[in-house]
Amino acid sequence: MMLRTLRSLAADRRGAAAVEFALVAPVFLALLLGIVEFAYQMWTRVALDYALAQAARCYVLGYVDSGAGTDCSSVAGATAYLQTLATGVAFPAGALAVTSPATGCLKYTYAATWLVPGIMPVAAPTFTGTSCFYY
Repeated sequence: MMLRTLRSLAADRRGAAAVEFALVAPVFLALLLGIVEFAYQMWTRVALDYALAQAARCYVLGYVDSGAGTDCSSVAGATAYLQTLATGVAFPAGALAVTSPATGCLKYTYAATWLVPGIMPVAAPTFTGTSCFYY
């Protein structure tokens, strides 16, 4: 009787796909979320670098357009312009710092955040970039 029950259990294949899915799904989802996080961070970096280059140009030229609300005559104005150009990038309080380390240059430091907090085992990256524009 016991031997027959063990044989029937060994031959039973129902539920094998569910067990296989349970083993593979967490790894697959972690890989998928990792790819999405990496792509988001790279997109953020590219958007910030583009915006910084344009803001540095605006800052060096001292561009002011009161009709459009653009005033790049100061670092604060260039920072506001940078935030306008980097559409889609979230700027929580204190995440972005823009300085002018040299004449004709702007430098940013941006503390990024993860899209899904707690999913990554490491801290979110901090991006820095410098752009100089001379005319």
